[in-house]
Amino acid sequence: MQRWRKTLASGVAASPGVAEGIVVPYSELAKAIDEGRRNLVVVGPMIPPEQISIHESVCGLVTQEGGILCHAASIARERGIPCVVGLGDAIRTLTTGMSVVVNGSTGEIYAADN
Repeated sequence: MQRWRKTLASGVAASPGVAEGIVVPYSELAKAIDEGRRNLVVVGPMIPPEQISIHESVCGLVTQEGGILCHAASIARERGIPCVVGLGDAIRTLTTGMSVVVNGSTGEIYAADN
């Protein structure tokens, strides 16, 4: 039986795998890392090209824009972490601190049961 049920958003499956973590906006990632937070699902409009790596605290990437060849998808595949891109306005449902499951194989984001 799955621990998650409610689909919050769907997009393009860009890097396979499943990860559960806490939503943190890309704009707040550095602060979250400095605070020692772990299992972060980074959410943002996109991951800028100047971001050449993703910290080990990040377990998933979710972006509003992009496709399977975008920068977020590329760095997620390099790190072997799930990534869903192209969520459009659906990204607004993913709020800071929310516990989610990222399924990079199907392109779906679920609310994690606590």
